[in-house]
Amino acid sequence: KSPLFVYQISQSRPDYYFTNEEWLLDLAPETSVQKLQEMLETRPAHIVTEGVTLLEKHNTSFLFETKSDQNQLLVISQNNLPGWWATIDGEKTDIHTFGTVFLSVRVPAGDHVVELKYLYGEIWKYFFKQNLGITL
Repeated sequence: KSPLFVYQISQSRPDYYFTNEEWLLDLAPETSVQKLQEMLETRPAHIVTEGVTLLEKHNTSFLFETKSDQNQLLVISQNNLPGWWATIDGEKTDIHTFGTVFLSVRVPAGDHVVELKYLYGEIWKYFFKQNLGITL
């Protein structure tokens, strides 16, 4: 079972942005709510939307154009559920969980096209693997 975290962010964040908050990536399941709140309150966050352009958004996909002179962490305010896939310039890339719930992708410096798609079949694969030990 996964823990449920509830925490407060004093200022709302954009739907998608670049950030330097590497410490919020792939947090351990045992991270307490208090520890998460402390990280949010005490570590400086650099959040920018410049260099990120949303080209398309649908219920199951996002298409971004990114431009940056340095490597960036792109955060999308969408729950990271099993079934999301990401590509950068057509090449599959890893998706990270940001702040225990959101999608995040490491984007290299330069101009790129970042696409995220939700594939419904993947949720069933996850279900069978987690609950029945069957890998499809």
